[in-house]
Amino acid sequence: MVKLRLRIVETFGQDYKIIFGCFIVSVLFFGIFAYPNFATDTYFDATETTGEVVKVFLQNGRLFTAAFAAIFKGVLGLGIAWQLRISYSIAIVVTTLSIYTVYKILCNLVRTTKSISKSASIGILLVAAIIIINPFYIEYYAFYEQGIMCLGVLLSALAALSFSHFLTSKSKSYLVLCLTFNALSLLCYQGCYGTFLVLACFVITSKTDNTKDLLKYVVFSGICYGMPALIEIIVIKMIGNSRAASHFDLFDSLQTIISRRNGTFNFHNILIPHFLLILITLLTFIVTIECTIAKSYHKLWKFLLRAAFIFAICLLAALVPILAENTNAINLAPRVVYPFGTVIGLWLATTYIICSNRRSILAIIATTVAILIIEWYRFNSIAVGRQQANALDRYKVSQIQNEITSYETAYNRQIKQISFVITNSPGDPYPINNLAGINLSAFRTNWSDAAIINLYTGRHYKRVKATNEQADHCLQHAKPIFTADQIKFDGDKAIICSY
Repeated sequence: MVKLRLRIVETFGQDYKIIFGCFIVSVLFFGIFAYPNFATDTYFDATETTGEVVKVFLQNGRLFTAAFAAIFKGVLGLGIAWQLRISYSIAIVVTTLSIYTVYKILCNLVRTTKSISKSASIGILLVAAIIIINPFYIEYYAFYEQGIMCLGVLLSALAALSFSHFLTSKSKSYLVLCLTFNALSLLCYQGCYGTFLVLACFVITSKTDNTKDLLKYVVFSGICYGMPALIEIIVIKMIGNSRAASHFDLFDSLQTIISRRNGTFNFHNILIPHFLLILITLLTFIVTIECTIAKSYHKLWKFLLRAAFIFAICLLAALVPILAENTNAINLAPRVVYPFGTVIGLWLATTYIICSNRRSILAIIATTVAILIIEWYRFNSIAVGRQQANALDRYKVSQIQNEITSYETAYNRQIKQISFVITNSPGDPYPINNLAGINLSAFRTNWSDAAIINLYTGRHYKRVKATNEQADHCLQHAKPIFTADQIKFDGDKAIICSY
């Protein structure tokens, strides 16, 4: 054990304690997801053939997820539960490394203004954690490809760290490394790709006061961001992704984004209402107090300008890639606009770097801890809701299969086809904590309703469209709970009234 500890210290120095701290934070926030759980998409991934699952991921430009499915689902033939466990394990490891990577970026910036004590290291670690584990990050743990999505965040952070080293050393090898990490990040998940741009621009504003140099390096970061993205867009369009825009309609797309902006700016109610306004007011107050004590307001103007710039970059990094999609496919789900969520941590980091007064630093750390506690509580509430939704769905499957078995026994006829009619019954069928639909019932989407029944019954029902007459029957029996009159039989076909 002593030799192992010495080897770790030789490799990481004293940072192995920080890495362990990053791991503890990751487990505290996402340990509840260790038990296999299902989004509506996961039922599709579980029941479709390996070829079909791989095809869907390739069409969306997610090469690493396609490879994951091909290996663990196809070659090794693992069940969905084991695939989810492996994906989750990858997610925890890369979340740990993502926090550590951002911690290293922040340390490099803080050292230029102040020394780093042990207590300061803890403060920097907490700020790094809130940059990575921002309110939108939870949705990356909601899907089959959770490990690969989180890997995309790590690769974007590594690209930003490489760019930071380039700014310091001016070595072109770091630019090459930056481009490589960005290209790999895009092959994981496009929604997190803007993380590089926001971190890179944050580093630029923290390192550079000269306007000319700032603009020059922002252009450099834009090139490092844009080149891999352009190649990815071309490849996806060649493959034939239906979500990639066949024509560019900026006005309609902007209108769609503006009409759906509330969920993004309110962080889907994970944090308190008007949170960003409250946070920027609090941080401005902290900086103002420090400036008043020092009788110099230079820091205040620097903070306000940096904060405004960071907000603009975070917003652009989240929304601009969405313009590459068809207008009717635009989706501002948390996983898609993840880079915007980093604005919280980056504002805190900016304040931390600018301030030097001990009380100001303590106020920043206290604010960070408070936000993390709120996030932890909301994340766990949503995760519990996820387990409840999965359990209720599974119980409904048993009810449906019992009715099918009774029919097959009574009439000596085997059901081979199932149809679903989703009624407009008011209200959420499950009164549970939700986030942008990740706790949605499997019976609410046409790609998961038949899949969940096939998964838990071991049958292979074919999903077919219901007739108008069958749909009318369901509309007459709409109710928020499943009863026997919500399933109708017609030969070898079962018509299920969903709600």
